[in-house]
Amino acid sequence: MAEGNERFLENRKGDLEELEHMCKYENDDDNELFRSLEIKHADDFGPENISVPGVRSTPEETLLKKECRSKRRTVSSTGYKAENQCIDENSVSGSSTFDGSRSVMTRQEVQNAKDSCANASHSDKQSPSKRIHQSFNSSSDDYIPEDSYSADLGTASATTIYNRKGENAHQVLPDAWSSRAAKETSLERSTSCTDECPIHVEEILKYMCMSCHKPVCQVCLNIEHKNCSSREFIPSLVSKPEFFFEDKCKKFEEELDQLQKRLKLSIGKVSLNSKACERMRVKAKSEFKKQRDEITKKFDCLEQDFDTKLLKIESSDKEKLQKLMSRQVKIEQVLQEHLEDYYQRKNAGNASRVFTKIEMSRKITEDMKNELSDVERENSIERYVYKPAKEVTEFTKNISELGSVENVDSKTKRTVSGVNAIRMKTDGDQHACKISGLVLLSESHLLAVDYGNSSLKIVDGDNDVTSIPVTPAPFDVTLVSDQERTHDQDRVSGQIVLTLPKENKLRFMEYVLPDSFTFKQDVETNGQCRGITYSNDKLYVTFPSQGKIEIIDLQGELLKRITTETIGQLFQPQFIAMEKEGYTIFISDKETHSVFSMTTEGDVTAIFTDHDLIEPRSLCVNQTGAVFVCSFATHKIYHLSEECDLISTMGVADDNNMAPFPFSIAYCDKRDTLYVGQFTKDSIKSYKLL
Repeated sequence: MAEGNERFLENRKGDLEELEHMCKYENDDDNELFRSLEIKHADDFGPENISVPGVRSTPEETLLKKECRSKRRTVSSTGYKAENQCIDENSVSGSSTFDGSRSVMTRQEVQNAKDSCANASHSDKQSPSKRIHQSFNSSSDDYIPEDSYSADLGTASATTIYNRKGENAHQVLPDAWSSRAAKETSLERSTSCTDECPIHVEEILKYMCMSCHKPVCQVCLNIEHKNCSSREFIPSLVSKPEFFFEDKCKKFEEELDQLQKRLKLSIGKVSLNSKACERMRVKAKSEFKKQRDEITKKFDCLEQDFDTKLLKIESSDKEKLQKLMSRQVKIEQVLQEHLEDYYQRKNAGNASRVFTKIEMSRKITEDMKNELSDVERENSIERYVYKPAKEVTEFTKNISELGSVENVDSKTKRTVSGVNAIRMKTDGDQHACKISGLVLLSESHLLAVDYGNSSLKIVDGDNDVTSIPVTPAPFDVTLVSDQERTHDQDRVSGQIVLTLPKENKLRFMEYVLPDSFTFKQDVETNGQCRGITYSNDKLYVTFPSQGKIEIIDLQGELLKRITTETIGQLFQPQFIAMEKEGYTIFISDKETHSVFSMTTEGDVTAIFTDHDLIEPRSLCVNQTGAVFVCSFATHKIYHLSEECDLISTMGVADDNNMAPFPFSIAYCDKRDTLYVGQFTKDSIKSYKLL
């Protein structure tokens, strides 16, 4: 008897597995297949067959079997409107117990089965795939692997029944399976499939098309992916050791983390550009007003000169006319006197006296004639009219605007049109030159910090070098100047600040070109200072060993500190540079081999790294926003945009110096010249860029 029961269970188990396998790939239009499956399933697992050979059925059970068989035949002949599921659902609605191979059903269970089968005839018409899906689709929350079907198939009607979404409709487990459910692992419980298919409503994404690398539902498999060669049941797939599920999760988390970081940088760039829009407008308007004021000032000067010239002409003419008027008055007085004397004599009737007067007055009369002739000849002024200058006429005639808005692109690729080497070695040098800092004092004066010889060296327009000792050895330098003033030849004085890392100090010095430098004061720093730059009355100083940047005023008072903790990542700044508007700083980090772009508040906006950017050192920014960085170990200069995107690289090695080790850098906007200081050779190279 026991052997017969085991064979019976094995046969029923095989039938069930075959049925489930066929249901995975059923065709919705294949009604014949569905009929055969439905009838087979009903015959094998219906309530009337829940019995074991050798066990006699009760009268109630026999009645239930006949009624259910009649219902299925009626449904089959009328288009199969009833679901096979109704039998299984109601067969477990009561309390069923399984003792070995015997099945015992209560009166309540029998009545429930009758009611369920009676209602099946009134159910809505469903497609074959839907009915099969409802009968055999199992929720992964209670997913049981295929190899777990070792219990008596007589228990099939008491297994878990699922609705279309894979949720439990009703479940009563037999004692044989209760222990297996209790032993269900956390992995089995974690493989629940609940995501709905975006194409087929209420279908669950339970399969993975390995050919398309896409989660799909049962309908997707039969329609869109019916020609795909490989597919997997998702709960089974993620449970396989060779699937490396944990590694995939870790990789996905890393990808999301990188995406989050990129998004944060992108948000920072958008915010920075938003602020830059207003700054550029304000600055352009300011430059326009400045140009207009300069033109107005020039015209005021020209008008003043013109008024002076007119007044001079007028004054000269008036002075001349004043003298003529005086002479005329004298002539008039003399003439009047002679006329009165003459008419007195004539009226007296004395002819002799009249004759004498006439003869005596000839000389005086002649003199008055000559004097009057001179007055008449000199009685003239300088006649003039205003005639505009030809240049001004052409200017006012052709001018349509005082200026234009021109795009400046930091991404424009530059080419080298000329290279020149400036020898920095002087007679007083005792060591090799190590040019650690560069700054332009004017268009024709370059200041270099020689760390190797503890000195400052000034290079003029003729490349003549003047050395000025500074103790202790300075490392970097910045020019302190008013933002409205420019670096041109007219500027002959100013102030610089040096970093003195050996004494943890900043040194302020005043200069008068070409070679006068005067000590002003020293300011203590909170650590070993290295790089330095200046903007808007603030100094930005790097401390590589402490991983920080300090922002201080010109009196040495600390205003802000930027550290690894404040920016949220590894940070060891070496050199620092500021863009012309004073809102973005660029930092080279030789430990992480990267270039940081951040706001003056310490918010990182971009990070640049490259496999050839090794130990970056000094950097500078030109008026377009382009950034030039020294790659110390690879002997290259990197040209980056203001967003820290790579534009180009330039090698500074040549046949005479294969390892120049570029260390310091400066850019002259008026000459479009890039100056590169070396740490191993006694020279500075200048590159003319187009």
